[in-house]
Amino acid sequence: MKTAVVLAAGESRRLGRPKQLLKMGGETLIQSAIRKANLSGIDEAVVVTGAFAESVRESIRSEDCRVLHNPDWAEGIGSSIRCAAQHLKAHANPVESVLFLLCDQPFVPSSHLRALVEAITKHPATIAATRYPDGGKGIPACFPAAYLEELASLNGSVGAKKLILEKQSLFLPHDSVAIDIDTEADVRAHLPQAET
Repeated sequence: MKTAVVLAAGESRRLGRPKQLLKMGGETLIQSAIRKANLSGIDEAVVVTGAFAESVRESIRSEDCRVLHNPDWAEGIGSSIRCAAQHLKAHANPVESVLFLLCDQPFVPSSHLRALVEAITKHPATIAATRYPDGGKGIPACFPAAYLEELASLNGSVGAKKLILEKQSLFLPHDSVAIDIDTEADVRAHLPQAET
């Protein structure tokens, strides 16, 4: 089973309101992320909630996804990755790969997510991650099942970047990841439309 995990547990401290629920092109950022995940060639989408859990859950109740609450969301992004990995390790169906994406990168198209998923199919021992325009590397990223154990023991505040940089990884560039939504200025500048 190929799974996508939408990380949506943050408290949007710099924005001051839930970025998951910001509207763009008639849908919220969390709805957009779920839709794109489901277009990426995966079998199942999982959303990890934390802050604003009830509001986020209510906003996606008609979406094709499973919702997983991270009680340790305040620790940071690593805790949400850890929460999802622990859940997937206990999944009834064996997990082949897991794609992690954020809901605050609204210009990442489903075609890039699909390319990451397909890269794992072709190179099953390799992490497929995104190369940012500034040379940085990170999420969206797809991990083969062999990394679930390490993902399930991540430190809360660190995330998966260390794994991405230290393990055998291939990097697919995409300019869209240069834009994320963190502040009101970002909202004003970047939220008219995004590629599907």
